[in-house]
Amino acid sequence: MMNPTRLAHLKFVLLAVAMIVLWHLAASSLPSEEEQALAERVRAAQKHVAAWRTANGTNATHEHDPGGCGLIGVEWSALTTTLGSLEAKRTACDPLWAIRFHRWYEKAGLVAGDTVAIYSSASFPGLLLSAVAAAEAYGLEPLLVVSLGASSWGANRLDLPWPVLGLELRRAG
Repeated sequence: MMNPTRLAHLKFVLLAVAMIVLWHLAASSLPSEEEQALAERVRAAQKHVAAWRTANGTNATHEHDPGGCGLIGVEWSALTTTLGSLEAKRTACDPLWAIRFHRWYEKAGLVAGDTVAIYSSASFPGLLLSAVAAAEAYGLEPLLVVSLGASSWGANRLDLPWPVLGLELRRAG
């Protein structure tokens, strides 16, 4: 049987080691300044799209797009290919996805000047924006192949399919 004082010291040391490991893991996954700027750029693009859509009367309601990303479509239209989850579309609008794409590009060994093909449906315009923004921030040349159709809540408005949204994003810089 171990002495209670010694057991308490052992628990303290193990807890301290665990805290150091957790601190190290957390610190290594924090976004760099460059990555933070990328996420801010994506959020600024989303705000632009939301303002542009509000100005032309096509923005989603606050009920459907509480984050104001401007990339939430409609439940059903002639462009709708399948049923989609509104919650999934909202999650896909998180600008932190751009950081994840940036890290995936780095892990894949891509270097500035490389071409990256992005094949996507228009179902998740938030992810598509993040993938393109991350590629551009990394110095890659994105080659987009995007379907016109989208699942529910994606870029499925007849007047705002992905090509129209993408063109507005390009126009705005």
